[in-house]
Formats: sequence, structure tokens, C-alpha cells
Amino acid sequence: MKHYAERLRALREDHDCTQQEIAVLLQTMQQVYPRYEKGVNEIPVRHIATLEVG
Repeated sequence: MKHYAERLRALREDHDCTQQEIAVLLQTMQQVYPRYEKGVNEIPVRHIATLEVG
């Protein structure tokens, strides 16, 4: 599970986005998104689909 979490952070940083900006894009609370990047929570498939399109 850690591998995808590290990839999420790398992709966000490559696009010069903040965690807050991604949380808004995903329509989730700002406190939730960092948990995805840390691997604490598994990112829902609907959020992955949003990131692919966004």
C-alpha cells in the first residue's frame, strides 16, 4: 500500500499542487487527503478516476 501513497505525493509535487488543492479537486476534507499520501487510508477508486480526468 505504501507504493501508491508515495506515487500520489510525487505526482502532486510534480504538478506543483498543494494537498489542499487536491482535496478540493476530490471534494474531500483537507484532513483526509494527507492520509492517502501517508498510506493510512486507501484512496477510493472514484478519487483515482477524478485524478486521471482532472
